[in-house]
Parts: sequence; structure tokens; C-alpha cells
Amino acid sequence: MSIDPKQLDAIGRPIIVASHMRSGTHLTIDLLRRHFPETNPRLRPLETLHHLYVDMDSFNPGHHNPMTTDEALRLLTRNPRPIIKTHTLPDVTLCKPEFRPIVERIYERAQIISVVRDGRSVMLSLKRFEMPWNAEARGSFSEFMRTQWEGLVRPAYWDKHVRAWQRSSNSFTIRYDHIVKDTKDALQDLGAFLSMTPSMREPLLPPAMKNRYDGWFRRLLGNTETTNIPGERPGPGEPRTWQEQFSPEDCAFFDHLAGELLIELGYEPDHEWASAQTGADAQ
Repeated sequence: MSIDPKQLDAIGRPIIVASHMRSGTHLTIDLLRRHFPETNPRLRPLETLHHLYVDMDSFNPGHHNPMTTDEALRLLTRNPRPIIKTHTLPDVTLCKPEFRPIVERIYERAQIISVVRDGRSVMLSLKRFEMPWNAEARGSFSEFMRTQWEGLVRPAYWDKHVRAWQRSSNSFTIRYDHIVKDTKDALQDLGAFLSMTPSMREPLLPPAMKNRYDGWFRRLLGNTETTNIPGERPGPGEPRTWQEQFSPEDCAFFDHLAGELLIELGYEPDHEWASAQTGADAQ
């Protein structure tokens, strides 16, 4: 069924929050909704927290929670600056054919916020997140980091994903740790990029969900401040940082595939980190 051009014209100026998985996607979405009213729609009866933004990945074949074009257009036209989430690459051909006009219009009008996080921390968080459903994530960390995602070993895909969104036109890159550690400055940067004034409502950061049960409880109470999806928390004695987890071989492996990007993003001054002893081998 064809889409009425008037429906496409009704889409405001979307904000795409693009990130590799486990990089602060929902924190950024919730930060925007908390401080920029133009981005924050009201939930209607029977809607869930996932209706507060549009998951563009649900337009793609095989997605676990597919969306219809009617539903997508309804969510995209309910407020002036709809937020769109995506973890996939910026490629209009990835979506199902019926969504092509919508995705093309989104890219035509959108401002893009590329949220980045230290890829080494991403690898650790990703393994914990995937453990409940991915057998590969239940093995050793070194083995997991060498598994493939979308045809590339994971550090190489992280590098490809971040660079692809940074190259997109009308794209602004912000670091996850900058949002967390200097929220006021991050909000000012986002406001300048989006040409909107943040409310600076205290506390500046939205509350984090403690676990999945906390999310269900918040939905029952009608609390829409947070949409984040908690991962598995490390157990007693398990590594909590990449420095505790990475072996010297892991450091060399990651640096070979994505070390230049770590330097470009400001996470390392040079490649020396990869030759330093880390984790259990540190003295």
C-alpha cells in the first residue's frame, strides 16, 4: 500500500539517536525528553515506554518487534521533534521496501546525534547483555570479543558503525562519558546543535532502571522518565571495567582492529595502552 505524501509532509524535524549497542542510546533518548519538551510525546492508553520514540530498526526485515507503516507515521507525527533510535548502519536499503519513503524522508530532514562509548567498555557490557540469550556470550570474554556481528569480528564492527554515523551529514558526535560526567555541558552542546534550549531540570540525568522488574514497576505507575534496558550486572569477583577484563592479547587484538578510532575519539593518546599489562596480569 502506497503512503500518502501528505503523511510524509506531516513529519517534523526528527532527531536520530544513532549508536552501537550498549553505548548510551536510551540515556541519550531520556536526556533529550527530560530537557527538550518538543521531543517528548505523551503516552496514550495501552502504549508502552517504547512508544516514546521510534525504533527505526523495526523497519528492517527479521526484526523481533516489527512495526507497520501506519504505526510509524503516527509516532513520527505526534510531536514536532520525534526521536528515532537506531543501532544499524545509515543505509536506506536495509529497510523493508514499504518503509523506504519514510526512511528517505527521515534522512532528508533529520539531525543525527551519534552517541559513542569507549569500544572496550562496549565489548564488556555487550557480553553481559547478551548472556541470557546468546550462547557465545556465556563463554570466555576473549572468545566472545572474537565472534562476529554482521560479518565482522566485534571490535571491527564497532569501528565501522561509529565511523559510518560520524560521516553522515548533519551529524553531531557526543561521548557517553561526557553525558554522565559533565551533563550540564553536554546539554548545552546538544541544545546548540539542535537549536533548542534545554530546561536544565534537576537532577540533570534521568533516573536509571535498576533491573527489568524496576521497568515493569515504573510502567505500572505511569513513570515515563526512563526507557533504558538494564544489562546483566557483574557477580561477586567478576570484572567491572575493561581494564580488569582485558588480557594483553585482548588489548593487542582490539588495538589492531579499532585502536585508531580510540585515539580519534580521545579515549587514548596513542597506542601505548595496548602494550601495557592489564587485568589480572597487572602488578
